Amino acid sequence: MATLASTHVSTAVVSGGPLPITFMEDGLIVEVWRVPGGAANDTCAITPAFSNNIRALVTNLNAGHNLTTSANTNVTLTLGTGANASTSVAYDVWLICART
Repeated sequence: MATLASTHVSTAVVSGGPLPITFMEDGLIVEVWRVPGGAANDTCAITPAFSNNIRALVTNLNAGHNLTTSANTNVTLTLGTGANASTSVAYDVWLICART
């Protein structure tokens, strides 16, 4: 089991610098993170830069998470088996957060 490093890529998505991406009209923001592929049970911890209240996440990475229905200050992804086993690919993780 390895610990994978994530990269905050919101700055590459938003022109003008490291600003949160607004999401719909409910005051939510999105942060985009990039996670490398790895082996089953590898983990990756992500702490948002603009919020301490993660409400949900969206990803195509085969991974479970530890989010609860309460405010979440960070998230740990645990990779499952399958296509994400290749370390030559990366996956995006969109953290949907409340403004804080």
